Order: sequence, then C-alpha cells, then structure tokens
Amino acid sequence: MVRPGPRVGIDHKIRWADLDMVYHWWLRGESISPATLIPRWQHIQGQAARKKAATIMTRLWNQPFWQDPLNYDVLVKTLNENRILGYWGLFITAYPFFRDTVTAIGRLLALSEGFTTRQVYAQIATIYGDTERVRVGVRMILGSLTEWQVLKREKIGHYRLHSSPVTVVGAELLTFVLYATLQTLDQDRIALDTVGHLPWWFPFQIEASRWTLRSTGLVIEPSGGEHLMVGRPFSSV
Repeated sequence: MVRPGPRVGIDHKIRWADLDMVYHWWLRGESISPATLIPRWQHIQGQAARKKAATIMTRLWNQPFWQDPLNYDVLVKTLNENRILGYWGLFITAYPFFRDTVTAIGRLLALSEGFTTRQVYAQIATIYGDTERVRVGVRMILGSLTEWQVLKREKIGHYRLHSSPVTVVGAELLTFVLYATLQTLDQDRIALDTVGHLPWWFPFQIEASRWTLRSTGLVIEPSGGEHLMVGRPFSSV
C-alpha cells in the first residue's frame, strides 16, 4: 500500500470566470483572502464550496515569488498578453499537485491522442497515495481544464486536447515560462532546449531561442557544444 503523500490542496473546480474576476481585483491591488472573496461569491452554491474556492484563490494570488517586483512585472505583462499561460504558471508554482497532475496528462498525451481519468489517477496515486482526497483532486483539475477549454471530455472519464497547442513566442512570455519553470523546479538554471519539452507545458508550443531572450536580462551561459543554460539574473524570494 502506498503511504499518503504530499498535500493535495485542490478540492474544488475552478471556473475561468472566477479566475478572471479575482485577477481584476488583484490587478487593482485589492486584498485576496477568504474574508474578501467568500461574501462576493454568492454564485457558488454552499458556504463550504465558497470557502474551498476562496482558499485556492488566496494561495494562487499571494505567492511570495510573484510578489517580488521583477517577477510581478513579468506576471502582469503575461496575464495581459496570454491569460491562460499566466494562470497556468500561477497554478504550477502554487500547487505541486496541479503540476504533477498536468505532468501526468502531458506524458499521456505524448503517447496517445486521448487518456482516461483512471490513467491519470494511477500515476498520481504513486506520489500522493491512494486516497479519496487524491481522487477528488484529480477530478477537480480535469473538470477545471475542461471548463477552461484546455481539454475536451469525449465521454465520462475520457479526455483529449480541446484544440492545438497555443504558440508561445516573444521575450516577455518566454521570460515568464522560464521564471515559472525555475520556480517550480527550485533551480537557478535550466537547459534552454529542454523547457519546451517539459510535460506540464503540454497546452503550449514554446518556441525558445537565445536570440529572443537576448534583451530580457536573463543569464545565458554555454554548456558544452550548442547547449545553453538559462537562469534568472539573481535569486528571488
């Protein structure tokens, strides 16, 4: 029997409209907390459900890493230009369970055009344990990704990509991808040519090149042959 693993933390489906709602409050500098969100979310039925959604949003929008001035600026620009990429990066840095679940999905989609809930759960259970909380977390993420039109449910328990991957180009968006990647890996540097192949970025086609990143202030270092290591110019919180 697999022992219970790390904390899940996701126990509610997150609607796109609610993400947008909180994003605009956050952009105006409003406090994001259960105390401020729950009274404004009467469209979510049930006090317990409102509390779950508010708790997820509070953690999502109050990450110390993204409050660092440089990182904050990168996040704001990304959310303005490519909302789904910005939300995705927030989730993978806030919730390891989300990152691990979408990693499992990305690996399955690399092998086949579709996958099942059972296949995802089988991979996640090896990390987090075989519990009802883990099963609920997987279902909530699959439901959220379907509502965001990242995934399409063909029938109960069967999913595929909703549409072709979103192309990510340009210095600002690539900087965000690299910042989010380094933060979730807890690393200072990463090989540039590996970033676009990380399975948790499966909804995106990431076109990373040294030429695009020249003006970003990122540290770019040779690492044997034509390989390059890329990192933040200094350590953030």
